Amino acid sequence: MAHELTGLSNLSVEELDILFSSLAEKYTPIEINGKVYMIPEEVNNLIDGIARQLEDLKMGGIDGIS
Repeated sequence: MAHELTGLSNLSVEELDILFSSLAEKYTPIEINGKVYMIPEEVNNLIDGIARQLEDLKMGGIDGIS
């Protein structure tokens, strides 16, 4: 019933820890030029915040932003 993942058996404990801790992060999809990438939720929140700030600057008529 159990299956061995032979690729994982060759990794060190440290490498397994990095692998499994990265899998525990929340990822969200982002589409760029028709291709979908999975990025950490924190990075997506950063991008959303920058986009909101740019939109606020546009609405406020700040010089240099059109």
